[in-house]
Amino acid sequence: MIAENLKTALREGVVSFSYKKKNGEWREAIGTRVLPYIDDIGGAMPNGRGEERPAFIPYYDIVAQGWRSCAKDSIIAINQFWELEEWKEVESEVMASLSTAPNKNGGEQC
Repeated sequence: MIAENLKTALREGVVSFSYKKKNGEWREAIGTRVLPYIDDIGGAMPNGRGEERPAFIPYYDIVAQGWRSCAKDSIIAINQFWELEEWKEVESEVMASLSTAPNKNGGEQC
């Protein structure tokens, strides 16, 4: 149920959520699947060549500035949801509050 809620939220706006990675570490992410917004911020658009993996949820990681995926059964919590207009108002404040620098070393899979 939480996986379906996350998929819906990612399609509709920006979501802060937590999941457990393959290596056992917990990860907090801020992501979206709203393609016009991803294009507006200069993110890479999906090329349609990736294979569909039903057990995973792909998302654009706004902090790391790249596409990631998360196993459906690894999701711990949906922490916060912002509609796009709301996110645009709080984005700089939220990003400034993050204590880690963006990781631009390619995709990460949990």
